Amino acid sequence: MIIDTNQIITMTDANQNFSKASKTANKYGQAIIIKNNKPKYLLVDLENDNYLELTDDEKIEIVAKRILNKHILAFKELAKWLNLIEKEYYSYIRWLLRQPVVHLE
Repeated sequence: MIIDTNQIITMTDANQNFSKASKTANKYGQAIIIKNNKPKYLLVDLENDNYLELTDDEKIEIVAKRILNKHILAFKELAKWLNLIEKEYYSYIRWLLRQPVVHLE
């Protein structure tokens, strides 16, 4: 991500003066809020940015990461049964998410 220095706001400034952060997001499309000199949050002007318009593959990637992070211990156990190495967990979750839903009656 390329960050314009005009978009950067400290956490302290954002807490004390949110209107400054929102004006920055309005002017530049987004404001980067930094904490401990590292980008921490992204404030996006949704009216002027298509930031949340994701492709189906991008949505699957996001959901796969969330599922893996939430249930990592279960996937490690499952990996033993399926002889998967750790790098394959994520691919396996993406594959599962692309499978048709089966409704049991």
